[in-house]
Amino acid sequence: MFGKLKNIFNKKENSSADIQFDKNVFLDEEFASRFVAHGGIFSYVESQSHALSVLKKIAEAEQLDCITTFENVLKNDITVISNTLFSDEVQMQKHTAMYITCEGLISYDGSILISSDQIKQYKLDQLPKNIIVKANTNQFLKNASQGLESIRRTKYNQIPSNITSIKGSVGNEITRENFVKKIFLIVIETEQ
Repeated sequence: MFGKLKNIFNKKENSSADIQFDKNVFLDEEFASRFVAHGGIFSYVESQSHALSVLKKIAEAEQLDCITTFENVLKNDITVISNTLFSDEVQMQKHTAMYITCEGLISYDGSILISSDQIKQYKLDQLPKNIIVKANTNQFLKNASQGLESIRRTKYNQIPSNITSIKGSVGNEITRENFVKKIFLIVIETEQ
């Protein structure tokens, strides 16, 4: 699996539209290829401890002063890597990031499905330029329809609002500076 993903990352010159897959390709490989083609940064890890190590490396490499999350389950991750990085208020300075989970990973176009459960009422242009997403391997979906169906099925009592998708900066056709995001994705292997 890791060998196949490594081969995909070496083919950055292809655009998402140029990438063709046969029916035998797995959703995770298809997603990774398209996500990277759009400029996303993809990390595939085997454990929570390795995910924390990757999060710490991202914080150091991007020289982050602040990481914001609205999700209680993620606050601990931030405080484990540094007691001074966490903030529960969105900040738009250069060296800030938003740390979120997601609703699904859409293989069709390499996008990440998110909702108000992750970003509250904020629109994409109101979020920091760095977005770090933590996901699991069981979140790969074929298309956005499957993502919306999954939300409807799992959250039928409280369907979130503000459902949208994000992808790397190359995939954004809007060129406004506030809209261009650097997307980091940490996918943790889930036990089958």
